[in-house]
Amino acid sequence: MPFAASVTPQFIEPILDNLLSVIARDFALASAAATGAAALTPFAQSGKSRRVDIRYPFLGVYAVRTGLAGREEDQAADERHEIKIELALIGTDSEILTAQLLQYVRAVDWIVRHASDADISAGLSANGATDPIWSVQAHDYTLIQQNANQQYLQQAQITVVVEVTEQ
Repeated sequence: MPFAASVTPQFIEPILDNLLSVIARDFALASAAATGAAALTPFAQSGKSRRVDIRYPFLGVYAVRTGLAGREEDQAADERHEIKIELALIGTDSEILTAQLLQYVRAVDWIVRHASDADISAGLSANGATDPIWSVQAHDYTLIQQNANQQYLQQAQITVVVEVTEQ
């Protein structure tokens, strides 16, 4: 597709920002529902990049892959974005840590599944974008690792796919 000044797609960046915002906004309510009691501890750190100086609980929303297909007839970009939402916790009891991680995953999954079109698509191309279609594709869990301070670290990743057409 030849370049056209009228096509200014934003691609994945606003979607990452939107997911971080909606998770922050709805986390207390969703985590209380996930535990059936008090809300989980809010994320101490969140962002769009992997880090080594993490504070826990940690939330990361990462771009993994964007598939693009251009349409010359209407100068649109069909986009398929794969996103990983990473959750990381530390603790001294591996059984409690595993149970908590599953609650964090349940809360964040619920938030993503119940987000509105506006929650996901805010900031996409001002020239027009279709309503996004998104789905949670998978939950992946890593093995527990113990650090030098005798604390366990466990991570989970939620795979989300967002499809949208920007014009």
